[in-house]
Amino acid sequence: MADVLLAIDGNSLMHRAYWALPQMSDAKGRPTNAVYGFLTMLFNIVDEYRPTYIAVAFDMHEKTFRHEQYAEYKAGRQKTPDDLNAQFPMLKEALFAIGIRTVELAGYEADDILGTLAKTAGMRTYIFTGDKDELQLISDDTCVVLTKKGVSETALMTGRSLMESMGLAPAQITDLKGLMGDASDNIPGVAGIGEKTALKLLHQYATVENLYNHIDELPKNKMLEKLLAGRDSAFKSKELATICTDVPLAEILADFAFPGFDTAKLAPVFQTYGFRNFMKRFDIEAKAAAHTQSKAVSPDELGGFADAVECAFLLLPEKLSFAVDAKTEYYIPLRQTLLDEGGHDLSEILEPFSAMIADKRCVVHDEKALRHSYPALAGKDRFDTMVAAWALNPSHAKYDIESVMKRAGLEVNAAGLYALYESQQKEIEERELEFIYYDVELPLLNVLYSMEENGFYVSRNELFALGEKYSAQIGELTQKIYALADGEFNISSTKQLAEVLFERLKLPVVKKTKTGYSTDVEVLEKLIGKHPVIAHIMEYRSITKLKGTYIDGLLSLIRNGYIHTTFLQTATATGRLSSVEPNLQNIPIKSAMADDIRRAFIAPEGMTIVSADYSQIELRILAHMAEDENLIGAFLRGEDIHARTAAEILDKDIEDVTKSERANAKAVNFGIVYGISDFGLARNTGLSRKQAAMYIDRYLEEFSGVRRYMEDIKESARRQGFVRTMFGRIRYIPELSSGNYNIRAAGERAALNTPIQGTAADIMKIAMNRVAGRLRGMKSKLVLQVHDELIVYAARGEEGAVKKLLKEEMEGAAKLSVPLTANIASGENWLEAK
Repeated sequence: MADVLLAIDGNSLMHRAYWALPQMSDAKGRPTNAVYGFLTMLFNIVDEYRPTYIAVAFDMHEKTFRHEQYAEYKAGRQKTPDDLNAQFPMLKEALFAIGIRTVELAGYEADDILGTLAKTAGMRTYIFTGDKDELQLISDDTCVVLTKKGVSETALMTGRSLMESMGLAPAQITDLKGLMGDASDNIPGVAGIGEKTALKLLHQYATVENLYNHIDELPKNKMLEKLLAGRDSAFKSKELATICTDVPLAEILADFAFPGFDTAKLAPVFQTYGFRNFMKRFDIEAKAAAHTQSKAVSPDELGGFADAVECAFLLLPEKLSFAVDAKTEYYIPLRQTLLDEGGHDLSEILEPFSAMIADKRCVVHDEKALRHSYPALAGKDRFDTMVAAWALNPSHAKYDIESVMKRAGLEVNAAGLYALYESQQKEIEERELEFIYYDVELPLLNVLYSMEENGFYVSRNELFALGEKYSAQIGELTQKIYALADGEFNISSTKQLAEVLFERLKLPVVKKTKTGYSTDVEVLEKLIGKHPVIAHIMEYRSITKLKGTYIDGLLSLIRNGYIHTTFLQTATATGRLSSVEPNLQNIPIKSAMADDIRRAFIAPEGMTIVSADYSQIELRILAHMAEDENLIGAFLRGEDIHARTAAEILDKDIEDVTKSERANAKAVNFGIVYGISDFGLARNTGLSRKQAAMYIDRYLEEFSGVRRYMEDIKESARRQGFVRTMFGRIRYIPELSSGNYNIRAAGERAALNTPIQGTAADIMKIAMNRVAGRLRGMKSKLVLQVHDELIVYAARGEEGAVKKLLKEEMEGAAKLSVPLTANIASGENWLEAK
């Protein structure tokens, strides 16, 4: 990730926050609204721009070099309110506590410091301010983020946007101030010349200097008289408005390094000022994390914990840590090296420790991984804090023990884990997540573990043959590409491909990046028909990618004939499962190569593959949640839902709908809850944007329940800050409060889609738990979940029973106003079972 400097005008943001928010106070009665507003803006902009360096600059309460140039500089400025002044030291103290460096220098203003930092940083810089004077600092590497309404809306200003809004280049801001002045700083400008006139003159003459060089060209009128009378003032005002970018700072860039927020540092600040909303935002327990006591014990002492009902434990590199409350960590030190005489071999303590915890409810972090690595530590009554942390807030990037404990402000030991367990239990109840956590996610741990252990049988010979087949195709395509490109080159090299396409073959340039011509898939799609080589390049890319990922990649992962994927339970914000090593979720659905790959996944001897696939589950959920009569009616009548949609949109009989019209309607059906635009629909279907817009508008007219649902869910999400699935799964969407339109729009799309996709995920997981329960005691095994599909190895003689239970449990996993339908198929390989 490229380095980014966030340079903040502390005075400007504090004034903005103070006037934007109502009065607030902490437990000691001190005013806090400006501090709260400043931190709100800080957290929002950090989320938005992900800086690696942060500097907050402040003015000092003394004269600057500008007062030497003009004694009346800032004269007459309104006195800062006392309750705002009182908050500046509070903010600086808070910023220091959370690890953000502030900077101020006698004789200079915050603007000058920020300008100097931006000039010398040598990286992408965002200046965060409400002062438009700083627009003069915009450059190729520097943007200005202007505060707008309240403490949440901002506007990103670049050279281009400045030119579009004012018709000025950044360097002309000082010329503008030179002519019109600045009342807030008591910069006089030219008396009688306002912004409108000043802009008109600068659009014609560009600078104050050039204007006065051509002053004789102006018509003899009152404006000329004002300009002639105010000549000295214009030049002096421009000089006063010019930000100094050579401030002699003692600090260096490294002083402003920002590694990210540490909840252990944030928690005391939030507690001091009573900022409970921030505690929730960062998932910080409301009380300070107490430092726990630690006591070493030997394996022989484990019997002393026999009466404990609950036990939290962590297996760390240096110790086995366990606790029966949140106050004391007990640990057995582990031997680190052969020469380490102070520790125990893990093999020595697994048996006595597993005996000690056998009858207890155990708190662990990542039970599934623990069970794979140390089967002796497996148990039935478990509370998994990793899954709980994700269920409580699925929007974090990491849920490993260090990340979760850091966010909670707790020490990474078993006593800290026990404290986390206590707080998570309470939060699960408060957020009404009992069903999702205790009835869906916890039982699913056992199901996923068994699926990973079972694995999927793969024909190595079939994959080898496919590898040779596609290597030959790649070779043929390579020769065709060389012939059409008039020479050999590295087709996989973006740089060489770009040179061939745009320099040798002279194809039109579609898009450029910082490193040169773009050759991504969107570019190639736009070049189709411009030259025959494009189609071959796209096919070459597709085959080489699939071969590398799903043939060569799969071959490297086969163990004893099986591939054992790892299911990621905590990797998505909607609740869907994903998988790695290999990622079987991404195997293409419809292509000849996808069919070839699925054919290589076979049933072991004595087994048959049975597949059960939900039919249009997300659309059925949409019909139910939106209570849309047209959609519900179509499903109840068993109609082709895409043909019915086309008929409604185009106002024709369903029998008269063409294949292309049905395909367009299908794209609308599946795209509507993703917030698809006319541009996106046009790109996906080949419709013009006007036609695409008509399809979307007509859809929302005919399916008015869907339109109301979309409006209601967006309003609810904006008001509450989160959305829920039908079963109560929660997803927080902070993007909805962003001042950036694109980020806010992405938040709206997430708000629309999550209840639908998340409910589909919930239903699938409920079905998986039920199917696994029904298979218990049978020889058949649940082996895979991909998208809306479950795959079972049905033992000889059990195929009929497996098909029956799959249909019953999948279709009975939820009660909707429309039927859930699961299509069942079987075969000797995955392709036959589709």
